[in-house]
Amino acid sequence: MVKEIFIFSCVIFSCALVAKGSITYQSDVYITNDPNTVQEEGNLYVSGDASVSSLNISDMIYMSQSPRPKFLAGADNSFGSLSRGMIFGGGNSVNTVNEYAFAFGAGNTVNAQNSIASGLGNSANYAQSFSFGEYCSTNANVSFAFGKNSETAAYYAVAMGKYVISNSVSQFTVGQWNDPTIVPSSGLAADFYTWRPSDPIFVVGNGTGTEDRSNAFVVLKNGDAKVKGNLEAASIKISSPAGGIPMGEFGQTSSE
Repeated sequence: MVKEIFIFSCVIFSCALVAKGSITYQSDVYITNDPNTVQEEGNLYVSGDASVSSLNISDMIYMSQSPRPKFLAGADNSFGSLSRGMIFGGGNSVNTVNEYAFAFGAGNTVNAQNSIASGLGNSANYAQSFSFGEYCSTNANVSFAFGKNSETAAYYAVAMGKYVISNSVSQFTVGQWNDPTIVPSSGLAADFYTWRPSDPIFVVGNGTGTEDRSNAFVVLKNGDAKVKGNLEAASIKISSPAGGIPMGEFGQTSSE
C-alpha cells in the first residue's frame, strides 16, 4: 500500500484520485468537474497553488465555488443551493437565496442577505441584520438583537438585554422584559418603518418576567420622557411655551 506520494510538476485532475496515505504536491494543483475528485484519508500538502471547485474534508469542512461561493466548518450545517457565505459550528443553516450570510455557533439560522447570526439558537430573518447571543431574533431590516431572547420588530431597531423587544423605528431598548405595548400597532407593514413622534426611541426595561413586563424609563421620539418611580436631580429648569407663564428654576438647598 502506498503510504506517501510526492508530486513535483503541475497536476490537473478531472477524475478521482484516492489516497490512503499522505500526498505532497510541490506544484500547482487543479481539480475540476467532480466535487469528489480527491478523496484523501491521510494528509494533503500543497506547496504550490491549489484551485479547487469543490472540496469535502471528513464531512467537517466543505468549500465550494459553484453555484455560489460557500464555506462550512463543523457538523450538521446546511446552505441553501443559491446562497453564499460562511458557517462555523454545528446545526447552523443559511437558507434560500442569501448573499454574504454568516452563521457562527450552534443552531443559528440566517434567512436574509448580508446578515449574521452568532451564538446559540439565534435567527437573522431580515436583510442587513445581526442577531447575537442566545435565542435572539431580528425581524426587520437593518436591526440588531443581542443578549438572551431579545428581538427586533422594526427597521433600524436595537434590542439589547434579556427578553427585550424593540418594536418601533430606530428604537433602542436595554434591560429586561420591557413592556412593548406602549407602541400602538395597526397590524400594517408600515409599522415596520413609519416614524411616529409618539413612539419610543429609547426604553429601559425593568420587568421580572413574561407576565410582568414594565419600563423604568421611556423617551419618545417627540422628546417627551416618562419615568417610573422617583427622579432625583440637583436642579430642574422648567421652560414655558410661547405665551405661557414662566415657572422658573427649582433646586434643592441645604443649610448648615
